[in-house]
Amino acid sequence: MAGFETYPGLRAKMGEKDKELVYYMIKMRARDLVGKVVTAKEIEKNSNPVVDEMVQRSIRGNRSMGAIADYLSSAHNNGERFMGSFVIATFGGNPSWEPIALDSSSQLNVMLEKTGSLEDFGVLVLDGTQDYFVLDGQHRLTSLRYLFGQLPEMSDKKKPPQIPPGLQDDELSILLISGEGVKTEKDFRKRLRRIFTVINRHAKSTTPVENISMDEDDIAAVHTRRLLHTIPLFKWSGDPEDTPVVDTQKMQLRQADGHLTTIATIYDM
Repeated sequence: MAGFETYPGLRAKMGEKDKELVYYMIKMRARDLVGKVVTAKEIEKNSNPVVDEMVQRSIRGNRSMGAIADYLSSAHNNGERFMGSFVIATFGGNPSWEPIALDSSSQLNVMLEKTGSLEDFGVLVLDGTQDYFVLDGQHRLTSLRYLFGQLPEMSDKKKPPQIPPGLQDDELSILLISGEGVKTEKDFRKRLRRIFTVINRHAKSTTPVENISMDEDDIAAVHTRRLLHTIPLFKWSGDPEDTPVVDTQKMQLRQADGHLTTIATIYDM
């Protein structure tokens, strides 16, 4: 099995019958992800025919080197570090799926057989010749590379933060999209473009007000919320007939609004 890669996980499908997209829910260590997965721009540079027509956003270095890298390098100070799932496409590698054999008399086997998901648990086997390409998570991938010292051209512009303990061994959630079942290379290329477009076109960043309401690392946001809970003037009874003094939904007041101020204004002050 030398050269083969194996990933325990779940196998799933989406789409119309006989046209399903096959994907796997697996995990990779951060160091393996950085070593295996590349961005669309890098693959295009190699003229890989699978993605040579891929439309990809430019990776913003200030985002990868800034907020994301800062979070990854300091989150452990608060006892937590988390990254959402990476969506990755793989082509080549002759993928095969090996369902996990269970004792036919076991209760778990009976339950899975009833739900029709007995073969959804198993091991994905790739022969080592595949290429990986990130569809969603390119800025997080670039941030990891930056922290691991693999982007010297970026490091020249800004001294990278120190690698936090355990980051290289973090187990990351991966949604791996396979090209199996797709009749032609052209069809797979078209499918990847559509998936990338859907993921990124409809992605919506949190608003400034939502950040103030939820951020646990921004000290100004934390204190803004504290003021709303401790200063009698800012408190709201919760009665629908009463108008809250502080509008917690908008950045600015409009004419005829019945509020004194907004949460954003208190935050700015």
